[in-house]
Amino acid sequence: MPKIKFIRKDTKFKPKKQTQENIVEKIVSKHNAGGIDFYEIKWLGFSNAHNTYEPIEHLNEKPAVQFMVREFNEKYDKKQEKKLEKLKYDEYKLNSSLNMKFDSDHFEYR
Repeated sequence: MPKIKFIRKDTKFKPKKQTQENIVEKIVSKHNAGGIDFYEIKWLGFSNAHNTYEPIEHLNEKPAVQFMVREFNEKYDKKQEKKLEKLKYDEYKLNSSLNMKFDSDHFEYR
């Protein structure tokens, strides 16, 4: 297993051993940087101040963590779909209230 790299710098926190294997408690969020997905990881036995952002390659070794990633991605995708639906609905309501018709690059008043 690759060594876990702590991305956040915290002078108060130092692992007991460099080869210590930390256990993932939960996946908090997901961010994309440079086309790579990074997952914010909450480590078991540590406070949220010690959460780190890890690429998927660091999380694929254990079946339990793979399951957590899959489960998180399913919930994340559903949440993103709901946000998109709400945005579309809000845009529709706004367009209706303004009596405007949008057609690709231009719009016209009714």
